[in-house]
Amino acid sequence: MQNTKKIPLPLEGGCQCGSLRYKCTKGPEVCYACHCKNCQKSAGSAFQISAIFEKSSVTLSGVTPKEWTFEADSGNKLVNLFCPECGTKVAAKKSDKPDLLTIKAGTLDDSALEWLDPIMHVWASKKMNWFDLPKDSKAIDKQPEESEMKEHIALWKERHE
Repeated sequence: MQNTKKIPLPLEGGCQCGSLRYKCTKGPEVCYACHCKNCQKSAGSAFQISAIFEKSSVTLSGVTPKEWTFEADSGNKLVNLFCPECGTKVAAKKSDKPDLLTIKAGTLDDSALEWLDPIMHVWASKKMNWFDLPKDSKAIDKQPEESEMKEHIALWKERHE
């Protein structure tokens, strides 16, 4: 996880059918894996990898995304953004962080890029028993505290800018 490569910009991605697209002109603040039950369900997998971006650096194009608001395991209100045509969850936003947008990493056009390494695994207390966390990543049992999040954002930027 000692990647020090720069992130190739712009980053582009979108839904499965191509009706909802996005373009990111700045790299993410941080990339993480979430093991909460909501992410497991929406990803249809053991966890979901997400990247948090400054909302001002992301441009959505194509169809207007459908929104669904729910209460996450943390108690935060989250708004998921879906393609209304194919149902792909492309992004999410928190009601208490309106300047940020969380992009679902699997929707990037090239999600296998070397820089896409989660720096932390959140909600590790809810991970699938058969999944072993990477030894070089931080495991956080619940939602990280603001100070802990800032620490991981700083570490992410150090490794990727």
